[in-house]
Amino acid sequence: MNKNKLPIFQLSLLSFFMVVAVLLFAAYQRQLLTTTKIETEVGQLALSQAKLSELSRTMPELMSEVSGWLRTLPTNQEEVAFFAAIVEAAAKEQSVTVSFSFNDFPDTVLFMGKNFFGLGTDINLEGSFLGITNFVSSLSKLPYFFKIDKMTILQRETRQGVRASLSGVLMMNQVK
Repeated sequence: MNKNKLPIFQLSLLSFFMVVAVLLFAAYQRQLLTTTKIETEVGQLALSQAKLSELSRTMPELMSEVSGWLRTLPTNQEEVAFFAAIVEAAAKEQSVTVSFSFNDFPDTVLFMGKNFFGLGTDINLEGSFLGITNFVSSLSKLPYFFKIDKMTILQRETRQGVRASLSGVLMMNQVK
């Protein structure tokens, strides 16, 4: 009888160690998976940190460029009036008479597939053809974004020269 109990005890002991070994193996696999995930996250964080350090190095340079671009977008009535004064000076330089008509309120404008904030503007010009073409050329060199949607040039009936009408949008900076 003692002989029968001995193999049962040994089998029970072997089964116990097998169960413990399986449990330890499962715990080890879970820990290995967790460690792999953490190592991947650490690698991604290191990459993000490198990108952030590059951005912080170039940020002052980019901010000055953004500030320069924002200065070209009027934000209020006074800055639109300043734009009009610059355009009047450019027209006077080309011996062209100019008159403006601005919409009362800015609106969204579709430009290059995106919506921007802009003020509808009509500019009427009178003068020589060369003066008007030089004016349009100087308008494109101004530090403003002015989108011309329609341009009509007609010969004057009573005097020499031409009349031109520009319809477009003065892009604005939307202050929130």
